[in-house]
Amino acid sequence: MNPPRPTAADRALEDIRDGRWASALRNADVALAEGSTEAWLPRLRGVALTNMGRLEEATGILETVAEEDPSPVILHELTAARIAGDDLLGARRAVNRAVTVDAVAAHTRRAAALLAMRNSDWAAAETELRAVVTDDQFDIEALNNLAICLVQQGRSGEGMQLMGHA
Repeated sequence: MNPPRPTAADRALEDIRDGRWASALRNADVALAEGSTEAWLPRLRGVALTNMGRLEEATGILETVAEEDPSPVILHELTAARIAGDDLLGARRAVNRAVTVDAVAAHTRRAAALLAMRNSDWAAAETELRAVVTDDQFDIEALNNLAICLVQQGRSGEGMQLMGHA
C-alpha cells in the first residue's frame, strides 16, 4: 500500500523547516485555498514572509495571529519581524506582551535578547540567552547569539569557545 500523498499543509511545513520560504508560502496559500483549518498555517505564512523580506505583510499576519493566540512563540516571531523592519517600538511592544504572558519562557527570553542585541545592549542579551541555554544546552541559535554577545563585550575567548560547542 502506498503512503498517503502529503497535503499542501504538510508540504508547507516541510518547506519552512528546510528554509524554502517561497515554496512554504505557496503551499500554505494552496492549503488555505483548499479549506485547510490548520491553526498554524497563518503563523507559517508570517514566518515565511518575514524571511522573504515582505515585512509589512508578515507583521500584519503575525499581529493577527498574536491577538488570537498571544503565546511567547508567536510573540517571538512578531518581535523578529518587527526588528527586521526596524520597528523597534513595535518589537518592544511584542516583547512586553510576551513577558506578560510568560516572562521566563524560552521564546520570551529569545525575543528580549533579540531586541537587546539590536539595541547593542549585549549584557542584557547575555542574561536572557544564558537563561535559555541553562534550560536547553543544545539550543544552537541561543548558543550562537550568546557567543556574539560575549565577543561584543570583549570576551572573545569565551565567545569562541562557546561557538566551538554550538
